[in-house]
Amino acid sequence: MGRKYKEVYFDLGGEIEKCYSKIKKDSHIDLGEGNCGMVAYSIYVYIKEMYSKHVKFGILTNATDENDLIYGEREVYHIYLISGRSSWDETGKIGDEYLLKLSEDQYEDMNPIRYIFDMPKEEEKVMKVIRWQTNFDEEWGFFYKFLIK
Repeated sequence: MGRKYKEVYFDLGGEIEKCYSKIKKDSHIDLGEGNCGMVAYSIYVYIKEMYSKHVKFGILTNATDENDLIYGEREVYHIYLISGRSSWDETGKIGDEYLLKLSEDQYEDMNPIRYIFDMPKEEEKVMKVIRWQTNFDEEWGFFYKFLIK
């Protein structure tokens, strides 16, 4: 009989939430809008360095496929982090209802598309989306410095 293992999720939600709160408190910058991707990436790097763990990225958009998301002229509605079976952004823990309401209220899209990217395997794709498809004000290093001070 073969060996069996139990899958365990290492949920970093509490740490992710603390990171968002720290950046929000210390940076005095709107973490939503075009900055959500760079903020999420700074937290990803911090979690990777502090815990040697990787979170996933969620990207809410109107892009019809990954190529369209990265290289097309599509809208990125929101970028957020996923750990275990839960998601977080600058507002705290979020769910499907929140994401659907955001896409409907801000972009009038009743049928957004969600992409989930595994890090670090898909890190290059995520950074292309953040750099090419969002209107960020600051690079991720700006937000990261608030996490390490």
